[in-house]
Amino acid sequence: MDDVVVLEPATSPVPDGEEPTVATVNASYTVDGAKTDASFTFGKSEGKWVVTGTSGVYSVLSFPFGEAVPVVEVNGTAVEGAVDGTYNTSSYPLFPGTYSVAIPADNTFFTIDEESSPPGTVSFDTSDILPTPALTTDFEESMTAFLTACFSAPASTRALECPNWRNNSNGYDSDAVWELIELPTYSLAYNNSPDQNPLSIWSDDAQVGMMHVSYHHDDGLFQAEDESWDVDFSTAFAGEYIDGAFVFSPLANTIEEDERVDSL
Repeated sequence: MDDVVVLEPATSPVPDGEEPTVATVNASYTVDGAKTDASFTFGKSEGKWVVTGTSGVYSVLSFPFGEAVPVVEVNGTAVEGAVDGTYNTSSYPLFPGTYSVAIPADNTFFTIDEESSPPGTVSFDTSDILPTPALTTDFEESMTAFLTACFSAPASTRALECPNWRNNSNGYDSDAVWELIELPTYSLAYNNSPDQNPLSIWSDDAQVGMMHVSYHHDDGLFQAEDESWDVDFSTAFAGEYIDGAFVFSPLANTIEEDERVDSL
């Protein structure tokens, strides 16, 4: 925006002895060689005058994950947006023009998908955002650590969210041994809905994992033999944005705590 000229600043009438809190400023400006006249409304906020509205002058750049992306770069300049905590979005007023928007390189969580969001895009949603390599690595390390622990822990201390549970309500099976054959792989999906936990990352199955279970089966009457199976599995994970970082944890599995005693 160039050639800004303030034409008619004026404050709204107020009773004697009170300071004005609303002002109207008529101005002209030039964008890409085109001159525009506009009327701006100002209001007092914490003792300072700020623009609160215009007459159809600007559009709004809308960006998801307000808390995790508090700053974006607009035409190479870092700009801090107004964060809406209810909908987890940031908004930035823009004058008419074509803008290049980017997430700063020091943001370790997200980057913009340039194929779906070419220069000129001003409305972004979660489909336009990609996880950074650092966030993906953090998720994979958390997932691997959790699942590895699942296969080294006995049933008495194994987490209920682990995939390696087998119902044994009839008591015929014993001496179960679980082995992790192959870890699952995931892609990351985002939840920016105020109806659920704000700023969540969910894992979508890309490829299921494989585990092997062997145990002794004895029904006390007709069968007494060792059995083993290969079993496909997947475990969902969610990343919750807490104190400036995403903390990943597994979601609940089908096993209930009171079934633990009846399970292998």
